[in-house]
Amino acid sequence: MNADELAKSIRSKHDKLETDCKQTVLAVELVALQMKLAALTARVAQLERDDLERTQTQDAKHDRVEPR
Repeated sequence: MNADELAKSIRSKHDKLETDCKQTVLAVELVALQMKLAALTARVAQLERDDLERTQTQDAKHDRVEPR
């Protein structure tokens, strides 16, 4: 193998490693975003439950108030 072939082989391997690294970084970022989405979805569900509970409590208070 001459120097040009060796240089070409090294560049090719470098490019492949660089692509693999970028794909790994993107995969890790995707997992992080999926985790954030799951956490936000859970938070929204909790806020909706809290809101429903608060609404039901307020409705129950209004039902117990007798008119004057």
